[in-house]
Order: sequence, then structure tokens, then C-alpha cells
Amino acid sequence: MSIQQTLTIKLGIAGPFICGAIAPASWGLDASFDRNYEGKPYIDRSHIKGKLRESFVELDTPDHLIFDWLGKGGELENGRLFFSDFFLEDAALERTLTNTIANTKQTRIRMNDKGVVDPTAMLVMENAFPGGAGKIYSWQGIVTFVAKDTIEAEKIRNELLLGFKWINALGAEKGVGFGRLVSAEYSKIKDVTINLPGSYPLPQQPVSRFGLIVKTNDPLLLGDVKIKANYQESRDYIYGSAIKGALAQAINTALGVARPAATAIDSVNRAAVAAFPKLTQYFSRIRFTHAFPSIDETTRPTIIPFSAVRADNEHYDVANLTDPQPIKGKSPIFQTDWKAGDYPSDFGWASAMKFAKTRTAIDPVLRRADDGNMFTYQYVCPRDEGGEPIVWLGEIVLDAVDKADQPALQSELSVALPMLTRLGKRASLVEVEMQPVPPKYNQQEADLLDGQEVAIVSLQTDAIILDPDLMRAKPTELQSLYQAYWLDVSDGSLKLERFFASQKMLGGYLYRRKHDNKPYFPFVLTQAGSVFVLKANDSGKARDYLKKIRSQGLDLQEWVANRYGQPGETLWVRCPFVPENGFGEVRINLEWQNKHAVPKREVAGNE
Repeated sequence: MSIQQTLTIKLGIAGPFICGAIAPASWGLDASFDRNYEGKPYIDRSHIKGKLRESFVELDTPDHLIFDWLGKGGELENGRLFFSDFFLEDAALERTLTNTIANTKQTRIRMNDKGVVDPTAMLVMENAFPGGAGKIYSWQGIVTFVAKDTIEAEKIRNELLLGFKWINALGAEKGVGFGRLVSAEYSKIKDVTINLPGSYPLPQQPVSRFGLIVKTNDPLLLGDVKIKANYQESRDYIYGSAIKGALAQAINTALGVARPAATAIDSVNRAAVAAFPKLTQYFSRIRFTHAFPSIDETTRPTIIPFSAVRADNEHYDVANLTDPQPIKGKSPIFQTDWKAGDYPSDFGWASAMKFAKTRTAIDPVLRRADDGNMFTYQYVCPRDEGGEPIVWLGEIVLDAVDKADQPALQSELSVALPMLTRLGKRASLVEVEMQPVPPKYNQQEADLLDGQEVAIVSLQTDAIILDPDLMRAKPTELQSLYQAYWLDVSDGSLKLERFFASQKMLGGYLYRRKHDNKPYFPFVLTQAGSVFVLKANDSGKARDYLKKIRSQGLDLQEWVANRYGQPGETLWVRCPFVPENGFGEVRINLEWQNKHAVPKREVAGNE
């Protein structure tokens, strides 16, 4: 048994007070108060956590407790205290300042190296929280943690309060008296006893596929391409591996396992084996698909296939064309050349708001920003560009699990999934719901093979298909390389007719972390949206194989394990792009592609 406790923390901060935004929000201002995606002024959780760490160091708190509570700072060394952003308790003042710059301004000047006022360096700041007359502003946020019992929970609460009270000031310009912390207090708002059942009753309706809904009010930092060395973009969908990893961390945290983010759910993890025997046995074989952003909680979006084109202001799908040719006398425009207004709106994707935030490391000696350590993260908001709330929809698939064990595994998953309350690099607060049926798809599929014994396979997520060594040796022979793949994995039952595909490379720390003793070479992925037109050589075998990959994702060839794997390890440890993490998801013979196929008269005469 353990306890998950949520505390409300209230901080009284004297004015003047400013937490600087990335950039000034108005002409004539050098600094304005930071505001979130809804326009509300707030104190970022990372600032709160950083000041608390300073307090614990000054109070001579043992390092092992600081690392346990706040993390060690390294990869996979997360602490067990999770913080929210802090917002104003005064709702009326918050409404006034939301998306509005305060009327009053505060000015500062800079001294030059001779100790004289530098007349060319006056700083004009928004004075949203002015001082004077003992003006105190109340801010509040929450802290969540898991303790092994009530005694440890009380100790953490008391140490946490002491740490907050030791903070002298928050925000910018602390050296001249801004942001002085006057009071700190907490109140418990929620206690959840994590008391696992001695046995798990079998479900009344066993199923092998479930829907998964992720909801949040927090911005998400999901990671993606890193621009240069210090700008991290964020994709708008959630990797299945991110959901799976967050679930593993949540289970380990609830069970009191050391280094919860770095400890696998496997047979070596004795606490997990005792609490969730079937989940531990099959964890690496459970498939978590990527979760796609949607306005509709019941309908999962579909990736636009690369065979979709625009011509004469209409959308067509050219997968049925055997040769390049004009449509209505015009050259079709493929996605690589589409502009913002060219994308069809009938694939269900929510257009999530995004914003970027620049942060910096703090010099531990000077207690100021370390100018050589600035970095910018892009965040995905839980609202679309029109302000509508977004949910993320995915699936959990047990088809690779022994059928006799699926009901028991389903029961254990129903207990474990509610433990998942934090997700992403920002540890955003989320709610995860397990649905008894998979979500509907925005675009429906026709039969696995059409009347011509053809299957049009559209990748919904990136996949490892091509051997990079062969690509380097035969860079202009992608047709033969993709042909060899499909013949191999389908046991000769499917032959590639044509394809519309794009490739990309991913690597960086993902590769170096697990392949330090090998020359660096990034993973080569075939991108989501790629389309493969396949002809059945053996209809029965082809149907069986297509049914399998529609459920479990594309197969990985033997070379993948030989290149990236290690004996005695499951492949995901060194290669994250496996089907169980949601990669290689496919849809087959989309009705949209048939409905928007180039008409026969166009194929024949291009009238």
C-alpha cells in the first residue's frame, strides 16, 4: 500500500513582482509578465522547482533526499514531486490581466563598469503587480507525490513547507527587492490510497482492443526535431512509446521502485511482478498506438496519404494511376508543395495551438541566468486554433498476447492505467481513460483486397522498413528495395506495384544513449503518409498477412534486430521504433482514396 497525496500550495508574494516572458508583449516594453497559452499570468513550475532546490541546498538537506524529491537533473533521473504552474488566487485580477497589459510601468536603469548610471540603458517593465502599502498577491499551485505510508507523507509535507518558507524571493529583479516571498502554506486537497487488490476479477466482456483517451489542461512538451542545438520543436501527437513509458514510470512510482523512470516493467522488477503478474509478463508485447489530436472524443484522425494531390482546386488520389500524367490538363500538386489552405479538412486532425518558451540554466554561484545555457522548447496546447478543447485518441492492442491470458491482462490494465497522471517531458498533468471499444476512424477502410486483388497500404505512423546500408549502396533503387521488403515480410504473397513514400532520419541521443561503442548512424524511417500499392500473388496468404499488420503493425525484418539489438534484450531497449510502441501502423484501402481516385475518363484521355 502507498499513498498519492496532492497539496495545494499558497504563496504570498509582495509587489513589485515580475516573472519575465520570452519577449515583451507590447511595443515600448522591454519586459512583461509571463502569460500562458490562455493569456493568464503565471509562475512557471520550473522556476518554483528550481527555487525549492536552492532552498533545500541552503538548508543542508541530504543530497539523496533532494535527488529523490526533485530529481538528479540527468536523463531518466526524475524526482517524485510533481509541480503545477502557479496562478493568481484573485480571480478578478486574473481576468483583468488576461491578455491585457497593465496600465502602469516600472523603469530601471543600468550602471556601467565605472559605477555611473548608463543613460542609454533604461529598462521599461510591465508593472502588473505593483508594490506599496504592503500589497501582497496570493498565488497557488499544486504538488503531487507518492509516499509509502502516512509517516513518510507527513515528512515530505513538512520538508516541502520548510523549503518554501526558506525562499527569499521569486521572479526577476530579486536583487532590488522584487518578488519578496512573505508567506507559504499548504492544504491537502486529495489523498488516494494505492491499495492493489489481492486478485484481479476477470472482465465480464473480454476484448483484445481498447480505446485510449488522453485529456489535459496543461501544455504538452512532446519532443520532435531539434533545430540547431537549443531549439526543440514539438509534434502534435503522442508517441505510443511515450504513453507506455509514462505508464511504466507511474506503476514504479506507486510501488515505491527506485529510479521509476529508468526501471523496466519486466521479470527483474520484483515489485511489478508481485503487483501485476500478467502485465509484467506481457508489457513489452502490448501495443500502444500513437494518440492523435482530435476535437471529437469518439473519432480518431487519419493521416493524409502521400498519394493525395491537388489539381484544378480539387483533391484527387493518384494511387490508381500506373504512370504520371496530368489531371484535367494540369500537373497535380503533391503534399510537399501544398500551402496552408491546400490540405483537405476531412481527415479529422485538430490544429493544435503551439507556443515556444525560452529558458536558461542558472549559474549556481552568481544566482543569475547562465548566458551560455539558453534553450527554447515548443509546447502543444490542449486547444485548437479556434479555442476548442483537444483530446488525444489511441488504442491498446493485445493481439500479440496469448489469447488465454488476455482477460487477466485486461483486468490488470484497468487498475494500472488510472495511475498514469503525468505525461511528456514537462510531466504535464493528464487524465487517461480506457474505453471498452476502439475509437471510430475518421476515414473508413474497404475490403483488404479490392476486385483487382490490390491492397493500397497507407502508413499512419513512421516505420523502419529500409536497411540504411542497402540505401547507401543503392540510393536510386528504392523501388527494388521496397519490393524486396514486401516480398520478404508477406512470404511472397504481395508484390509492390508502385509507391509514394518519403524517408527521414532520427537519432541524436536516442542512438548514442544505447550505441556508444558503435559509429554514429541515425535510424532511417519511412514516414507516416507513405503509400504502397500491392498486388496479391496468393489471395489467401495475402489476406491473412494484411489482417495481421492492420492489427499489429508492420513487421520488422531480421536485420533490424541484428543491427540494433543485443542478445538477451528485447529490441525496444535499443530501438524505440518497434510496432509495440505504435510504429508501423497502417490503414488499408481507404474509402477516401477510392472516392477521390482519378476518374477513368481522366486516365484515358485527360479531358
